[in-house]
Amino acid sequence: MDQFTDASYYYKAHQEKITRGHIGEYAVIQGKTVLGYFENYMDGFKAMAEKNVEPGTYIVHKCEDPDAPKLSVIDLGFVGTFSWAHSL
Repeated sequence: MDQFTDASYYYKAHQEKITRGHIGEYAVIQGKTVLGYFENYMDGFKAMAEKNVEPGTYIVHKCEDPDAPKLSVIDLGFVGTFSWAHSL
């Protein structure tokens, strides 16, 4: 499994721990390590570029409440999962 996939699985498996106290922020995850939390998506990418972290070896994931109801949508070939909190 590559680091990108590892990080995605790590987020899903540890979402409650990762997001605690950081709902709405963006977590940068590399493998099984949270490298930091940022106010927005681009700040996470910029910080990793400044630290010379190799692109493609980490993810920037929005911290969402793991208990928020989710809605799955399948429409015209688009498949996605959305949190109700985003539509409020």
